[in-house]
Amino acid sequence: MTTRGALLLGWLTISIAACGDDTKPLLGDTRPHRERATAEAGVDLGAPDLPAPDAPRPREAGPREAAPPKEAGLSDTKLPDGFIPGVGNDRCQKATAVTLTGGKATVNGTTVGLSDEFASLSCGGYTAFDGPQAYYKVDLVGGKSYRFALTPSFSAYLYLFSAAAGCAEGAIETDCASQGATGAVSSSIAASKSGELYFKAPASGSFYVAVDSSDPKTSGTFTLEIAEYTPPSNGVCAQPTPLTLSGGKVTVTGSTAGVLDEFPGLKCGGYTTFDGPQVYYSLAIAAGKSFKLTLTPTFSAYLYVFSSSGGCNEGAIETYCASGGMTGAMMGSISSGTTKTLFFTPNVADTYLIAIDSSDPSYAGSFSLTVEEFTPPSNGTCAKAKALQLTSGKVVENGTTGGLKDEFANLNCGGHSSFVGPQAYYTLPMTQGKGYKLTLTPTFSAYMYVFSSAAACQESKIQSDCSSKGATGDRWGSISSSGPGTYVFLPDKSDTYTIAIDSSSATSFGDFKLEVEEFAPPPNGVCAGAQTVTLANGSASVTGTTAIGVKDQFPTLKCGGTSTLTGPQLYYRLQLDGSKTYRFKLQPTFYASLYLFPEAAACQVSAIETACASKGATGDLLTVSSGSTKSLYFKPAATAAYLVAVDSTSSTTSGDFTLAIDTIATATNATCATASVVTLQNHLATIEGDTAGAGNEFSTVKCGLTSALNGPQVYYRLNMTAGIPYKLSLATAFDGYLVVFSGAASCQAGAIDTDCASAGATGQVLAVSNTQKTLVFTPKTTGAYYLAVESTDVKTGYYGYFKLDVKEVVPPVLPTFTAPFSWDFETDCKGLAATEDWECGKLAFKAGPNCDGSETPPTGGHAGGTGMWGTKLNDCYSPLGNNDSACSATDPTDDSILSFKVTLPSSWKSAELSYWSYLDVMVGFDWGELRIDGTPVKQLCKTGDAPEPAAWVQEKVNLTPYLGKTITLAFHFSASSVVNYSGWYLDDLAVSGQ
Repeated sequence: MTTRGALLLGWLTISIAACGDDTKPLLGDTRPHRERATAEAGVDLGAPDLPAPDAPRPREAGPREAAPPKEAGLSDTKLPDGFIPGVGNDRCQKATAVTLTGGKATVNGTTVGLSDEFASLSCGGYTAFDGPQAYYKVDLVGGKSYRFALTPSFSAYLYLFSAAAGCAEGAIETDCASQGATGAVSSSIAASKSGELYFKAPASGSFYVAVDSSDPKTSGTFTLEIAEYTPPSNGVCAQPTPLTLSGGKVTVTGSTAGVLDEFPGLKCGGYTTFDGPQVYYSLAIAAGKSFKLTLTPTFSAYLYVFSSSGGCNEGAIETYCASGGMTGAMMGSISSGTTKTLFFTPNVADTYLIAIDSSDPSYAGSFSLTVEEFTPPSNGTCAKAKALQLTSGKVVENGTTGGLKDEFANLNCGGHSSFVGPQAYYTLPMTQGKGYKLTLTPTFSAYMYVFSSAAACQESKIQSDCSSKGATGDRWGSISSSGPGTYVFLPDKSDTYTIAIDSSSATSFGDFKLEVEEFAPPPNGVCAGAQTVTLANGSASVTGTTAIGVKDQFPTLKCGGTSTLTGPQLYYRLQLDGSKTYRFKLQPTFYASLYLFPEAAACQVSAIETACASKGATGDLLTVSSGSTKSLYFKPAATAAYLVAVDSTSSTTSGDFTLAIDTIATATNATCATASVVTLQNHLATIEGDTAGAGNEFSTVKCGLTSALNGPQVYYRLNMTAGIPYKLSLATAFDGYLVVFSGAASCQAGAIDTDCASAGATGQVLAVSNTQKTLVFTPKTTGAYYLAVESTDVKTGYYGYFKLDVKEVVPPVLPTFTAPFSWDFETDCKGLAATEDWECGKLAFKAGPNCDGSETPPTGGHAGGTGMWGTKLNDCYSPLGNNDSACSATDPTDDSILSFKVTLPSSWKSAELSYWSYLDVMVGFDWGELRIDGTPVKQLCKTGDAPEPAAWVQEKVNLTPYLGKTITLAFHFSASSVVNYSGWYLDDLAVSGQ
């Protein structure tokens, strides 16, 4: 062995060190290494809130072999001063001995240069410790407790096992997974953080301490402190610390660190067992006295109370702490650094024990506990409800359910969850014909319900009232602690009503604010009070809301649909002319229904049902999704007054809406011969129209489709130039078609059918259904062409409003340059031809409405310059809606194009184009490409969903094949309408040769 090797093997620094703060959390990272599954999946409606289990570190798939040992001194990792690469103690049999001096020792060590010994070891966790480890051996005294504090420079684990394990992997696994019986394991300790492990030696003897990791590539230096530790004396039920109130209150601080779990099966009626360390306090409580127990832990904790009458017996403790306040109670879980309060009013006088516990051996630390006498609110029972009185139509009440108990255990007001939590009651006189807005802001998950005085505080009658959905009462919730929740109650008769604030769990309680405001409901919330609407110049628009002061009038109404219209509704009355067609366009913020019926129905539900289910004969029905817009077309059989209602299918579905009513004039362009003439302004035109007022002219035209276009249609005539592309974008609110045919068809059905079926030769056809689609048509000859918007049927859904955008894509005039040249665009943009987003100048980028928040624009031009060409210099590129497949732009009409011509000298032997490119786009949807004479020669495109590297990159293209020619260079940028980043930028462009 070399002198260096001997030095390394013998090196160990042992020093006296302070134990540190015994009350600090067990670990820097409090996630447990050993995860336990809950006893039952699903939502716990009656048990206290439980902490969600942390995701375990995944095992690697497939077999795993231990890495071969490395030779001493071969590590290239540079260690801090005072640390020497570990040698030898990566094998259990060669553990470095540590001697405690004065009950303490400090070891500075490393796992650098070491290897893994036991590839499957996990100490009862889900993740194997596959990293290199260092072993230490220390003699411990039976019955004494020890603190092992580790501060690693890498993500590490610390575990202990007995010498009796004999360095056998199976025995080590048993020991370190025993939760303190013959060994223990820590949670993951983050790099540069401190983690602690407490262990009470079951007998005197040697124990091994291992510093390990879960990854072969994870290693580093560490400091390990070992010290004798005196755990709290109240760590067992038989030795609680007595509490004495002073002025009705006492506050204590303590720690669960270094204590062992006493009752591993205890869970106080919940799903999670309390496997962590706990400490106990005792307090003599008189019958009928109420107490607030407030806990602030530095770890994830549980707090529970139980009677001492059953002794320190796990079964008795479980019964008492799960009794819901009779002989004990429980609160959990309480997150580290937060404060929660448990209220307790025992039925009998006794000495009660208070325990601070946790669900995992690694969850431990310091805490503050305050116990104080508490007088509960007097309105915790229905019979003692607090009376409220409106002042100027309003009242605000601050209250609490803390310290109260559940009165009616079976009450659920027609919901799925029983209200088993404590509740507070209030009474308020309410007047028929008035509305009452109730706003609740709770600090807990709450329910609110209302019932009439006739309920007489009897559970069955309260249940009937609060389940009646507004008839004699109502219920709302759950209302989260992030509230508020605002609801409306419209009493059917004047009465004194009771308002209750409740919850679905005995552990869900707290403070709240209740606001009640009286208001006048809208009169058109009932059929007889319908609001009269006058069609001025054939049109009218109304806005309204069904969310406030409105409730359902006819709960059996369906209008021929499958669902009853049980939501709140508003009614409008208008006079309709039997010779005209009307469009009712509804835009709601909720899933809404719109229906019409004649005033002659006299607000009788059976007559309304007959009319609105008649599908246009005497009424009709339309459903509209939230946030969308749909239209109902109706032609009355005779001139009469009609009512239109905005409704929904649920009492909880309501909101704002806009209703526009228009008289549809008979279309003047309903025949080919009367087609409206379209004139382009700056190569653009926008047409809005409606096919509802038109008829069908050619019932045999199919345009190559399977069904004839025998729905209503309207026509437009446009002069087009041969060879020029025309983008025709049609948006419809119905199942429609855009038909293009030539003027040479002379409005003859056969010729029209031939043209529109020619796939672009002399015409074309495009199907559009409740969306927007674009057709690019390039005429072969100059002349008049017809655009027809039509459909295949005359029934509802095959006619309606549309918008047609026409764009003439005129090729730009390209400047021509003779090579060689070199441009930096600092002061001269060279007059290059640019379409859509391309622009030149200095970058002044500012994220605008086109950006999605992921953009990474350049800070300036290439090589420190400021001038450049870019697809927008002050925003992200536009969502132009390029619908081609990625990296294949077959339709250049929706590209942003930067182009010019270059003449290459015939005397050259070679030529090259070079430019600097910065591309920041949503790859897989957007890309850039260079075309020469229309053919792509360089694509900045790849599939995937991550952007290109956002950096200036030089691109080069060989132009030698084009010597002696004048060629067109065009930079095409294809942008979808999905996600927009900053864009494509070009700088320092040159053409050179020799």
